Amino acid sequence: MAINKKSNTARQQMNKLVAAAYKKHCAKTGGMIIDREKTSANQISAELQKRADVEDKVTAARGVLHGAILERAQVEDDTQAVFDAVRQSALIMFASAPDILAEFGLAPKKERRGLTAEEKLAAVNKAKETRAARHTVGSRQRLQIRAEVVAPHGAPTQAATPAPVATPAPAGGGQ
Repeated sequence: MAINKKSNTARQQMNKLVAAAYKKHCAKTGGMIIDREKTSANQISAELQKRADVEDKVTAARGVLHGAILERAQVEDDTQAVFDAVRQSALIMFASAPDILAEFGLAPKKERRGLTAEEKLAAVNKAKETRAARHTVGSRQRLQIRAEVVAPHGAPTQAATPAPVATPAPAGGGQ
């Protein structure tokens, strides 16, 4: 017979109540027939009490487990700096000795794989497309962008274009 799912506290309370109520009200009747067998009142009381006692044991064990989990978390917090320092030191000191790193439970760092020509080309194209999609331009290109100025009577006019910047002559004189 399946038991309805209840919280642990409700199940524990129910087991205790049934055991106590059976002792008080039904133990005087002389027992019951359960699964086609005559069961004495003392056997029934013992079974019900056993069920309630097991729930108490489970509750106590949960308390111990919860305490141990909290203690572990506290110890991990207190010793994290030391653990990290030893781990990093081992990775640095024994980088060329994978067998020693394995004793620490660590693996050597992998070297970066170089990109193939196709991957590099794809990355460059993706960067160009991203800049175009976001309308991103460099500082010099940004200086070339000018907005149209609207005249008071509504006819658009071009803004004054900046004077071209003279480029310096190359050093070294030439010919």
